[in-house]
Amino acid sequence: MTEQTRSDILIVAVAGCRAGLAARLDSGFRFHASNHRFNGLDGQEFATVEDIHAAARGALAKLRRSFPLSAS
Repeated sequence: MTEQTRSDILIVAVAGCRAGLAARLDSGFRFHASNHRFNGLDGQEFATVEDIHAAARGALAKLRRSFPLSAS
């Protein structure tokens, strides 16, 4: 019999950028930012990894709206 194990730490990447790590908890996941762009999410708990991805995409979109790239 093969025992399957699950990873307790997952890498979170958004738009080709490493955002941080998701640490498994009994009730979901805690996000740990490894990129300053996602510091606002650091330490927050999420029910699912998908919720972390959604929050990270939102943080990145907000940052892009605040600092748009110039066309020059």
